[in-house]
Amino acid sequence: MEKARTGDGQKEHTGFGYRRYSMDARRAFCVLFRKTPWLVLAALLGAGIGVTLYLIAEHIAYPSPLYTSVTELYIDFAFNENTQTTYNYYNAYTWNDIVETDEILGKALEALDGEYPTEAYTREELKEAVVTELPSDIRLIHMTVTTTSAERTERIRCAMRDAILAFGENMREFERIRVISEEAPHVLLPVSKAVRAAEAGGVIGFLLGMFFLCLWYALDDRILTPSDLIGHVSCPFAGILPVKSPVPAGVEGMTFVRASDVSESTAGNVCLGLPFGKMSVACLEVLLERLRLQGATVGAVCIYDADERFLRRYDKRLLYGTDKEG
Repeated sequence: MEKARTGDGQKEHTGFGYRRYSMDARRAFCVLFRKTPWLVLAALLGAGIGVTLYLIAEHIAYPSPLYTSVTELYIDFAFNENTQTTYNYYNAYTWNDIVETDEILGKALEALDGEYPTEAYTREELKEAVVTELPSDIRLIHMTVTTTSAERTERIRCAMRDAILAFGENMREFERIRVISEEAPHVLLPVSKAVRAAEAGGVIGFLLGMFFLCLWYALDDRILTPSDLIGHVSCPFAGILPVKSPVPAGVEGMTFVRASDVSESTAGNVCLGLPFGKMSVACLEVLLERLRLQGATVGAVCIYDADERFLRRYDKRLLYGTDKEG
């Protein structure tokens, strides 16, 4: 009977030939390594779900396309003879505050109601639709109008533009306000964050895959290696038989019996063969108790039909009766 050997830093269970580990890291690596494609699939699935959820959220946030139009205006400030400088009264104000006054927004609303009496325009709608900004040059006004209709965007833009021009003519602080550029409404394409959604979904999918894979491994009690038998059998371990290896008739006077062939007639001193990866520790304990009640003695156990590639990654010295290096 071959006695299993241990590697560096591993303790041997004297007399039985089982390796005793605080954690069988080799087994974990070999088993989980074969599940790597599932992690890739989980990451891809997570990325797909992330993009799908993002597109759904984007559709809910923007159920219809937005139309936007930009108008650039230029302010000619009037000269203040008292201070011998141009007026800077409005320099301390943001144009977003100014356009919401009755002098501009109120006039624009009146013009819209007068020209399109059958359509409802509200102060709240105009406040939400119009954004005015002053860039680094305070003489420039950058006005953006955005609504869900190209026609409505154009109407509001024209009304606001005319109101601002009239405001410039009526206020003594300005010589005038003039338009330097304007554009027709066009569809506003929201900045897509689908790539980020895919990345986040992929990472979450991978982490969830790792979590469930580790949970599955923690609950996995299949018999794959001698370490899986620790604490469950007290007889010697005879070895591991790869797939297609000849099954011995007996091991040192014992009768070789596969676990699937155990019957009521099984008796005497037997070497119990356990199928690789097809039998759990719980089933083994039930089988051992059955043999004990029948009066049969389990003199040794071995694992047969083992995956040779798995064994070579795990520890090729466990191959039955050989120390092949191939």
